[in-house]
Amino acid sequence: MNPADRPRPTAAQLRRRIRAAEALRLKTCEVAAAEVIAARQAAQATSEARKHADTALKEAVAAALRVFDDPDLLAELVGLPRSQLERSAKSVPVARAAELAHGLRIRASHPRNRASNEESGSQGARDEV
Repeated sequence: MNPADRPRPTAAQLRRRIRAAEALRLKTCEVAAAEVIAARQAAQATSEARKHADTALKEAVAAALRVFDDPDLLAELVGLPRSQLERSAKSVPVARAAELAHGLRIRASHPRNRASNEESGSQGARDEV
């Protein structure tokens, strides 16, 4: 079939096609804007999560440096240079680092679960016999 043989569209058909094309273009713009908004929100959430993780890391390093007698040993254990550990810990207030170190000592001195409590209790009973 030759293109010249096809019937020409009416004015109403042309208007419908134009409206459909415009509606598609607007919908495409709407979808693109929604994707930008979603990506921006995800980036903000990731940024906030990273900030929280960085803060937690710095606080953990500061507390560990207060607990360890030998900072070089800590650096070797965690696989980071001592200078990097000290740099990370600098941004944590001394009072906060002391508070975290105290919390670590408390956690270390108290058994975590009931099974370890029962084991330590039964060993004490054997020692008395």
